[in-house]
Amino acid sequence: MPSLARWDRHWIATVLTAQVAVGAVLGIAAQAFLVWVIIGHVMPFFGLERLDMARDVADFNLPARVAQLFGVSL
Repeated sequence: MPSLARWDRHWIATVLTAQVAVGAVLGIAAQAFLVWVIIGHVMPFFGLERLDMARDVADFNLPARVAQLFGVSL
């Protein structure tokens, strides 16, 4: 197996490290884009607004329902 020159070793290490870093940045950017598209465009298209969903979650009152399940009154 031929040995690599010192300059080539640094260059290869830099390229491989940059590949991992760019992949991580692109992955985070893709997730942020999907969240923006889904919450900003898809959900309102189906009539699901964030404020209405927050009200529904608050009205559901999960702690009281769980306490009621175990026979505890709050």
